[in-house]
Amino acid sequence: MKPGVQHQRLVALTGGVLDSICRDNWSPVLTNLASTVVASIGCEYTIPRAENVRIDADKVLVRYTPAGGTPEPLPRVRGAAKCAGDKDWYYDNDADPTRVLLCPKACESLGKSATGKIDVLIACGGLIPR
Repeated sequence: MKPGVQHQRLVALTGGVLDSICRDNWSPVLTNLASTVVASIGCEYTIPRAENVRIDADKVLVRYTPAGGTPEPLPRVRGAAKCAGDKDWYYDNDADPTRVLLCPKACESLGKSATGKIDVLIACGGLIPR
């Protein structure tokens, strides 16, 4: 592997955070990384699993709440190929979902937010015995 290739990959994985690792004191590097990576609310959410229970995919509500704002439901689409809007989301597997994923435009506009929050809520009757 060419020198620097691994560092370029790490920069890509952190969303473009670049800092010098050729220092004796790594504190500024780690602070920069933490403030950038931890600051976003993310684009992928794991649905908690329970034994002998599956999720009714139609009874899950994903909503976004901007800082100091009112929660708003986000529209679900049937798979990544159907992503179009800037607030859409989809499941990793419609038949037996384990993760909620924001579509690319939603990830860019909502998932990178440092002040809002995303809630994944399961309505009454949303848990089905296996």
